[in-house]
Amino acid sequence: MTELHALMARNLKTLRAYRNLTQDGLAEAAGLSKNYIAEIETERKYPSPDAHVRLACALGVKPYQLLLEAGASSGVAVIGDVRELLVRELTEAVDR
Repeated sequence: MTELHALMARNLKTLRAYRNLTQDGLAEAAGLSKNYIAEIETERKYPSPDAHVRLACALGVKPYQLLLEAGASSGVAVIGDVRELLVRELTEAVDR
């Protein structure tokens, strides 16, 4: 598979773990099968455009963010977004 497949797989796993979702949970939220999620995460398959959008929506990110590397020149990266979300949620938890 291509570098893009590997990047998608890494970002999908990272965001799924951050959201505390199992492959089953993500599959249910996105309306896809667990096997399909597993195949994407292990780079055996690349999601169709429709599946790509469903995955992004289920994970609460924009579809393009599943394709960005951390530190991408665009200034927006999935890992950076995860870090920001984590800091925000931790701050809110401490404030409560």
